[in-house]
Amino acid sequence: MRKNLYKIDFRLVLLLLVIIIGAQLVLTFYSKNAFHSFLLNTQDWYQNYSVKRMANLTSTSLELLVETQITQKQLDRTQRNKVIKSFDIIFSQHIMEKNAEEICLFVYYKNKFIPVDDGEALFSILTDENHINYNAEKYYEAQKLFNQVKGNLIESEKLHVIVKDEKEFYVFVPFAPNGEFLGALYMKVIPDFNPISNEFINSYNDVALIYVLLVSAGMILIYIVFSYTLKEKEKAQETAYMEHEKFVEERVAREKENTFTKRIYHAYHKAEKVIGFINMDLELLKSENVNEIKRRVGKYSNFIGRVIYDMKYYDPPIHSIINPIFKTDINEVCKFIIDNLFLRIYKSSQTFTFECDFDSQLPIINVNEYIIWEVIEPILQNSISHNSEQNIKISIVTKYDETNKKISLLISDDGKGIKPELLNKNSEGIQNVFLESVSTKNLTDGQNGFGCYIAHTLAVKYCGWSMSVKNLSPKGCMFVIEIPTN
Repeated sequence: MRKNLYKIDFRLVLLLLVIIIGAQLVLTFYSKNAFHSFLLNTQDWYQNYSVKRMANLTSTSLELLVETQITQKQLDRTQRNKVIKSFDIIFSQHIMEKNAEEICLFVYYKNKFIPVDDGEALFSILTDENHINYNAEKYYEAQKLFNQVKGNLIESEKLHVIVKDEKEFYVFVPFAPNGEFLGALYMKVIPDFNPISNEFINSYNDVALIYVLLVSAGMILIYIVFSYTLKEKEKAQETAYMEHEKFVEERVAREKENTFTKRIYHAYHKAEKVIGFINMDLELLKSENVNEIKRRVGKYSNFIGRVIYDMKYYDPPIHSIINPIFKTDINEVCKFIIDNLFLRIYKSSQTFTFECDFDSQLPIINVNEYIIWEVIEPILQNSISHNSEQNIKISIVTKYDETNKKISLLISDDGKGIKPELLNKNSEGIQNVFLESVSTKNLTDGQNGFGCYIAHTLAVKYCGWSMSVKNLSPKGCMFVIEIPTN
């Protein structure tokens, strides 16, 4: 036993070591990719926001200065020097902005665009003075780039950015004071990402160190717990068997307790019936039908939960009935009730048949599907129970009125119909058949009449629908439920 214990412990340590190394490799690979993506995204952000914003502000400053200080004004020498000094301050921006390497203004002069980077030369061009000094060789590379984008700038008058080697940004902003295109502001910007990179790397190293320490501590803790678990294996198994036996006994006891729900006869009857279906499905459970039974048992279980929920609250909160999270197809609910409730109970009976005509254009509604179940099931049960001595055909029809945004659910049978006095309305406009404890059956106990009452209450009071019933000619009756969808 001791030999096997050490063998298992060694395998555990080896497995944990492999997991740690593998996790660290995966984390490192992911971090490198994330870091590269981070730099690219940061660069793109810098281009789209910082670089363009800087160039736009500079160009706008020049345009405003020209429009407010030079256009149509006679400037004396003091004013002239003040404007030139303002130009020089703007052109010296690259000294203040550590990422801005070059800045100049390509301005139209004597049938060509020349680079200007001092205030006096720019002032002379704008005021049509003859003597101008400029250094064309200083911005030779910028002149070539400007010639490439000049046509696009003149045509669109929009900012243009050229990126070289993924780190150098050449920005050209149209210079158009008073709406007249006179040239373009040029800026060369080389952003420095080293502080960001260093910060990211340092943070990653800290995280990696913490990760290794945490995993190492976890490995030691797992080793201790696993060793203790091996020593207590027999005791743990015995405890597990006892708990499982206790759980089975409690489950059986809970199922027996369902028989004591007679205080709410209607809810008890439905819960008992559906629980029986669940047990039947569990007995029929096989690998080839597990998905079908899983779906069916899920719906059964949710319906039982709804029944119990209704027992808990006399007046349930509205959000448990109508809520945007509910996406219910009425056609699907009707089909499930017929196939998995009534035909399952009475599958050997020939006393009734179902006929369905579902409108495929029915929209989804935001009502709890088990509320719709509690509305439809009692009506169908009403047709079967009240016509047990004859063969009947039950018809279920759904229609959608797109103009009025309304769904009509029609449930009818060709049985003996409903007594005329039950179709009369009381002072509140409710037909007597929908009143509590009113039934068309021969009353053998005091528990009848809940079905139609509950269906009407849920449909009208909580869902805001309209519900009525009428006798058909020559025989039978029809329940009409109208559901607004807007």
